[in-house]
Amino acid sequence: MQTYQSDKRTPTPFNALMIARLKGDGTDRWIRQGEQTGLYIRVRPSGEKYFATRMKLPGGSRIVVSTLGPCDGPGALTLRAAKLAAADKLRGRSISGSDLDVAQAMGQFFTEHVELRWKDTRNASVYRKVIEEKLGKRPLRELDRGDVAAMVRAYRLTKSGDARPVAANRLLSFTKLFLSWCAEAGLIEDNPAAALTTRIAGGDEQSRERVLTDDEIRALWVWNGPHTALLRCLLLTGCRISELRQATAKEIVGERLHIPAGHAKNGKPHWVHVTPTMQAQFTGRAPTLLRYASATAVQACVRRWQSSDKDAKGRRPPETPFGWTPHDLRRTFATIAAKLATPPHIIRALINHVEDGSLAIYSRHDYADERIAATKAIEAHVLGIVT
Repeated sequence: MQTYQSDKRTPTPFNALMIARLKGDGTDRWIRQGEQTGLYIRVRPSGEKYFATRMKLPGGSRIVVSTLGPCDGPGALTLRAAKLAAADKLRGRSISGSDLDVAQAMGQFFTEHVELRWKDTRNASVYRKVIEEKLGKRPLRELDRGDVAAMVRAYRLTKSGDARPVAANRLLSFTKLFLSWCAEAGLIEDNPAAALTTRIAGGDEQSRERVLTDDEIRALWVWNGPHTALLRCLLLTGCRISELRQATAKEIVGERLHIPAGHAKNGKPHWVHVTPTMQAQFTGRAPTLLRYASATAVQACVRRWQSSDKDAKGRRPPETPFGWTPHDLRRTFATIAAKLATPPHIIRALINHVEDGSLAIYSRHDYADERIAATKAIEAHVLGIVT
């Protein structure tokens, strides 16, 4: 290392063409990369070019210079390698100490972030598996935007050739989150996937607007499927699968089923009024009120019912065209509530949506009487359809 006096230099964006065009002019020149980095190119009077870092020493204006390697010729560093080496040097870390591959970095990400902060890690585990299968052995510091784009583009098609843009978008979002964490943790200099958008995954997602027709509600009511009781309860309460599938008898107090905060998507405790029709659906094996199943299992069961003559256990579905998902029952519940002139703030309370604005700050009333009345009216409406 050599010591030099600090001086001001104009930052210049680096690229391969700019570096190739640099020529010696008889002076010793220093060119800085960007505003927030210590990476420089030093051009000697002879025209030799080197990547280097300049680190200011504490307690004074003197700086320490470290040469990283030549910009061209034998043993030349690529611009990416120079940036990584500079990041390691400026963090006081050796290059060999940060030679993680993608799978090792993913393990750290799961341990230090996902498992500590996420209530449900199952979807994250699916995307982790995809990333590790495609990119796991790649050195993390060599990962570039093209690697991530190729993985997402391959994932947007199933083995049978069907498009799945929603799944590809989720994979892209998770990958960007992972690489952003790696950058914050100092494992890489920047996120190589930051510039990727949903176009690479198949386009923007369209919000579903599906609401069940009366014929579909009647068909659901007569279906003798393994999760029919749960699906009926979803329609009668507007709940999510995760909020009801683990419900137990001890959570019923009077005519209310209390849903713990840990079962709600927004982390807020919730309760629903138990109507006689809902009570009749509680045929699960103790201690659960309903047949215990994951959301994925229920969704798959509904898809089999709608797309085949018989489901996995040989039950024959009604001869009715379908195309709805379990979550569409929640939308149907809210639509029926609106049709019955239920005020919007009561509908939000029924489906456990957090209020916006000043009302959320100042109002602590839970509208119990209004919610009970609305739930009874919705039950009567559904029974009027199915009978």
